[in-house]
Amino acid sequence: MKDLGEVDTILGIKVKRNSGGYALNQTHYIEKVVSKFCHLKIKDANTPFDSSIKLEKNDGRSVAQLEYASAIGSLMYAAQCTRADISFAVSKLSRFISNPSVEHWKAIGRVLGYLKNTKELSLQYSKFPIIIEGYSDASWISSVRDNLSTTGWVFTLGGGVVSWGSKKQTCISHSTMEAEFIALAATGKEVEWLKDLMMDIPFTANNVSTVSIHCDSQATLARAYSGVYNGKSRHISIRHEVKLKVFNEIQSMYDKHLKGLLLASAATVNGQAKEGCLDRCEAVIIPYPFGTDEHCYLSPYFWVTSNHSSNPPKLLLGKPSPEGNNVQVLDISLEGELLILNYVSHDCYDSLGEADSLYSYDSYLKPGQFNISSTKNKFTMVGCDTFAWFKGQRGHESYRTGCMSICDNITDVQNGSCSRNGCCQTSIPDGLSAIDLTLGSFNNYSEIWEFNPCGYAFIVEESNFNFSSNDLRDLKSKTELPMVFDWALDKETCQVDVNDQTNNACKGNSTCNKRITGWGYLCNCSEGYQGNPYLEPGCQDIIECENSILNKCENPETCINTQGNYTCSCPMWYHGDGKIDGQRCIPNRLQMIHVAMVSYRFSLHTSNALEAPNA
Repeated sequence: MKDLGEVDTILGIKVKRNSGGYALNQTHYIEKVVSKFCHLKIKDANTPFDSSIKLEKNDGRSVAQLEYASAIGSLMYAAQCTRADISFAVSKLSRFISNPSVEHWKAIGRVLGYLKNTKELSLQYSKFPIIIEGYSDASWISSVRDNLSTTGWVFTLGGGVVSWGSKKQTCISHSTMEAEFIALAATGKEVEWLKDLMMDIPFTANNVSTVSIHCDSQATLARAYSGVYNGKSRHISIRHEVKLKVFNEIQSMYDKHLKGLLLASAATVNGQAKEGCLDRCEAVIIPYPFGTDEHCYLSPYFWVTSNHSSNPPKLLLGKPSPEGNNVQVLDISLEGELLILNYVSHDCYDSLGEADSLYSYDSYLKPGQFNISSTKNKFTMVGCDTFAWFKGQRGHESYRTGCMSICDNITDVQNGSCSRNGCCQTSIPDGLSAIDLTLGSFNNYSEIWEFNPCGYAFIVEESNFNFSSNDLRDLKSKTELPMVFDWALDKETCQVDVNDQTNNACKGNSTCNKRITGWGYLCNCSEGYQGNPYLEPGCQDIIECENSILNKCENPETCINTQGNYTCSCPMWYHGDGKIDGQRCIPNRLQMIHVAMVSYRFSLHTSNALEAPNA
């Protein structure tokens, strides 16, 4: 196998790299297809299909059937690769491939005219967000002859479309709700496949967020969430089971994710900083125990500085340094994490093997009370003539580790892998604080300078770095990369500070928890409460009944808020917890007997009335 460098064109698909990510288009392929069928006198069109025209099966003589099949095949390749916008039209026209008519050929010409008019359209992908988002829809009884509806779905990832489809349904639906329901079930099966695919990709397996599916039918959503099977709809019962399995799994993930967002949002509204203190610097929220002034932070370890000399302002860690070497803070989490920008060490040489002082510099890090996260970061080295190691401090003990890489050609380098030539990574030990990094070269890159003039070493948040062969040269312009610190309160245990009320940082309705990694403890709001557990008066009760995501009552009107929780009530003649994810409301056995007796009495009374005239 030979590495031909960065991809340009593959199977007729043009790949363009830009500042926003990657763009895919089939401009050249579309031009060839349009030229192939130029005898159709193709005119530019603004849409691929005229919805006012009802295409019917041709009962007469076939018109150029083999050429029609060829046209459908050409259009189908574009529809499956980059042109999701013609999927419905191609799917519709492919149904007449066995016996096309003049009207079908006219519709083919319109699709080609639309492609000709929009040949420059591209699918644009960025690195973020790594979120799968789906849309489901249906067209009820789109086929007049067989009364079948059409299913359509589309999924986006990284800002671009990655999966789409338009298919005729295989059973008759009696309403738009049933058509939408069948489409939603098909979309759910596609979600399962996409989820499994993403989990098989090493870079995305730990970064894929929850999946959301959008449906514009409230009746369909109510049916999907109901969990009730209606025997009158036997033709969609299997789909109901598929839907229920997928929906329950996705909804569980979605609710958990959305609940976290709602609680985080509510906590922000309730206030994260001390009263009278700066609560944010640009997009970075500053929660107590962190603060920008002496009366705003818990201790000097949590001192941050808002630097307004830069545009836009930056949040820096610690007291302002005269040398200006404070690290920049990107995010502060009350879960005990601090996202910062860490320096990248460079070791660069010119084509003669002389050190390039302009680009060569080392980095060291003295985080003080904070530990370098052992679960989120990796020590990384990039280069083909490179060795690097770092010396760190773990309490009173020192720790040293490193790695090396040698490769003679760019073809030896494998993109996406940091365990082969050109890149290596090693884990960070737990409890590591201060580090001193050393970077060097075996032969000053003299034999590989054309594609790799530098070596690089850094500690980086693992999810924020995906190695590419381009990094061998392009990292030269990178001076900082994201890294995660672990922070905690004191080096004492929870038990010591909880018993010493004068030194207890965890306020009302919160719990003290020892860090799983590193030392010290954190405060967390108790279940059913939200806010900042380090600020008086402590965490506040969540009013679950005011939000349908936070409560699972079958009937939201029966929700009753309690301290740290909520309850749902059931109507008369029913028992249970009234929750969708619990027992729900179950008819009392007494009610069933009562109904049966009433029914029997009514039947007996009717029978006697009918027999009365013969008495």
